[in-house]
Amino acid sequence: MKSIKVLLPLILLYSCAQIVIPDGGQKDVTPPVLIKSIPQQNAVSIYPKTIDLYFNENIEVKNQTENISITPKFSSIPKIKIKKNKIELELEKDSLKPNTTYC
Repeated sequence: MKSIKVLLPLILLYSCAQIVIPDGGQKDVTPPVLIKSIPQQNAVSIYPKTIDLYFNENIEVKNQTENISITPKFSSIPKIKIKKNKIELELEKDSLKPNTTYC
């Protein structure tokens, strides 16, 4: 009887939890969607120091210079900061040209 009392808890503990690697789910193939920008899209005659872009999901950019494209090119490369679902472009003074639309 004593051996059953000792053996039964050991069997229960051994079979209770199995450590497995989670499968991670399906691959995310949909790109993030821009939900807000500061200054607003299609704003004219403004020369901001920063441009903030907010997306519907967290952003992960491995190589910023290759994966973030701005046209036409700035006169100087902006500093890019990525914080969760926000991309912040820090512009140098006079890097935006007048009468020019940027994408």
